[in-house]
Amino acid sequence: MINQWVRQELEKTELGDARRTNRFMKIVSNLSNKPESSVPEASGTWAETKTTYDFWDSPYIKPAQLRKGHIDATLSRIKNYQIILAIQDTTELNYTTHEAVKGVGYLDNKYAHGLKVHSKEAATTEGLPLGIIDQIVAWRLLYITYLARSETNVSCEIMLLPPEWQALYAKNHHKSYPHSYPPTLGEAVGWIAKLGGFLGRKHDGFPGVKTLWRGLRRLDDIMMGWLLFNQLKTT
Repeated sequence: MINQWVRQELEKTELGDARRTNRFMKIVSNLSNKPESSVPEASGTWAETKTTYDFWDSPYIKPAQLRKGHIDATLSRIKNYQIILAIQDTTELNYTTHEAVKGVGYLDNKYAHGLKVHSKEAATTEGLPLGIIDQIVAWRLLYITYLARSETNVSCEIMLLPPEWQALYAKNHHKSYPHSYPPTLGEAVGWIAKLGGFLGRKHDGFPGVKTLWRGLRRLDDIMMGWLLFNQLKTT
């Protein structure tokens, strides 16, 4: 059974199929009911456990899509307060001893492998948590850097959600995107790099990881303002 608070919190989640969205809500309900348990213990049955792992492994679901419903709910709560705190924290997920894990990068040295997760959580000045408003996983940064050099003409939606690239275009061009199709990944990465201080001169080559990291950090703040602005326009 899906908890009622989960339905309310994730009601704006869109995964392209109502069955996927319901499955996501069921997984969140299972794990939140037993936060101290492993996935098999929280799932209850082998069938539920397998379905959960299959869901996480699905190529049709992007992590940003899973976060967006909660972030939208957080933004709605933020509108009730004149001042909020944006509390930031970076967590390391160390997979050095998990030899079967692929696609991770270095942590603090070349002998430690894993992911860095940078989260930004909104809270009231009294300390009441309102929810996550942003979260970046370093894996995404490395993947964008790779694709920007090898797949420049694919749609930027392979890595960016519509609100991200729409806010990005508006920031760089001071107007709304004029076409019905999304920009290419090469165009979007160029705009992200510009936010990170990249000059784009002929001899500069491709933007580096550090530049794109700065650009993505700025884009997160820009997108949050973009989403909040558009929500306020409709109320």
